[in-house]
Amino acid sequence: MLLVAKGIKAHGIKGDIKINCYTDTPATITHLKEVIIKGKTYKVEKVRELSASFALLKLDGVDTMNDAEMFRDSKIFSNRDKMPKLQEGVYYIDDLLGAKIMIDGEEIGILTEILQHGSADVYVINTSKGEIMFPFIDGVVEKVDLNERIIYINKEEFDKVAVYEN
Repeated sequence: MLLVAKGIKAHGIKGDIKINCYTDTPATITHLKEVIIKGKTYKVEKVRELSASFALLKLDGVDTMNDAEMFRDSKIFSNRDKMPKLQEGVYYIDDLLGAKIMIDGEEIGILTEILQHGSADVYVINTSKGEIMFPFIDGVVEKVDLNERIIYINKEEFDKVAVYEN
């Protein structure tokens, strides 16, 4: 299973659920026929894009605001084989979370979160000294090895953009 979105809140009175999409665009999940939430499979009636990260999800049998509210903060999954094949250099967030971050052959931490609020995704690393954030931009990320779950970082470029939280 692949984590594709998270329920935010009910939207309107007809059972729509506002979701935060964990894909490049909500368009990636508009074709889904079913999703898995809290271990149960639901038929998707429709998905409507709201913005670059948000969409409205309508599930079969979820017909009121109260029904939709039950999905607040719920993780939304899809079977991986139902998702479109990605272009090279594009990744599902779920495949990256938990990856080791390596600089000059040394592990500096684990990727714990990816923030999607602007022109570039911001990666959050949990280290022994606290959190470090950096944008996923050309030059900073040298290589992503999904098989080994390792992200290789260019130290010089990383030092220019990293934000340290204590």
